[in-house]
Amino acid sequence: LDNVQSFCNSLNPPQLTTSNYDYVISAELRQLWGNYTINSDVSSYNSSQIDSDQILDELYLGAEANGWCTAANLVYNASSQRGQYVTVSPSLNATAAQRLARAKKYGYSMYYETALQAYNQSNYAAAILDADYAFALSNASSQFNILSVQQLDNLSSSIAHNSTYGVWATEFADEAQFYAVQSALASNSSLAKTYAESAYSAALLANQLSNDTRLIHDNFVAAPAHQGGQGTGTESVYEAEYMQGIIIGLLALIIALLLAIMALLALILTKLGSKRKRLRRRRRK
Repeated sequence: LDNVQSFCNSLNPPQLTTSNYDYVISAELRQLWGNYTINSDVSSYNSSQIDSDQILDELYLGAEANGWCTAANLVYNASSQRGQYVTVSPSLNATAAQRLARAKKYGYSMYYETALQAYNQSNYAAAILDADYAFALSNASSQFNILSVQQLDNLSSSIAHNSTYGVWATEFADEAQFYAVQSALASNSSLAKTYAESAYSAALLANQLSNDTRLIHDNFVAAPAHQGGQGTGTESVYEAEYMQGIIIGLLALIIALLLAIMALLALILTKLGSKRKRLRRRRRK
């Protein structure tokens, strides 16, 4: 856990440019989530009575944090330095505060906490997008028992269709469309509802990210280059496609990693359960 914590704390994002900003800011979010997860994990580990179940929980969270920070590190290292160097206008302070206030109405969550952390560090772009996650996912779940499956599917498709500004907005919009189709094809009502809820969550998140990614882009201010040279002022189409491929690959890698960890934990818990049953039988004898 200490190694993961040190790794997450050691990461530094590259300078923003008009070419890499979408990737770098998104990677900053994942570093924030990784730091939040591992710091909470270490704090819980140090303050609680440790048993086998607790250790498994801590290991799972440690692996999750490592996944987020590894993804951030890969994107940082692969991010292009093409384009003009920029910084985010301080005028976005007010927008970030508004997004935080909106998200806070739904209660505290990892996304809200890390958005607040970014805001306090004057990282208004990350704060805005992080607060979008907090708002969108909570607001979506509040509608699940109000809207029918068909209403959720229809809204998801409609919202996603116009929510494609930025790589992550586009990914979530595509995800929403996929889940909406799966919901319509589902063979039972329970499965259809699960797909419809996933579609609506992804669509609402895509919409928030799309709108605010555009807002952030429109509030860039030219910045001098840090050590390492000047931007070229051009952006390669190949480079953009390459970065998008990295993003998609990272998503698949993280999901696969988490699924593998869950499967391993399930196996370990099953074995622990069997061992406890054998111990109980011996005690009865």
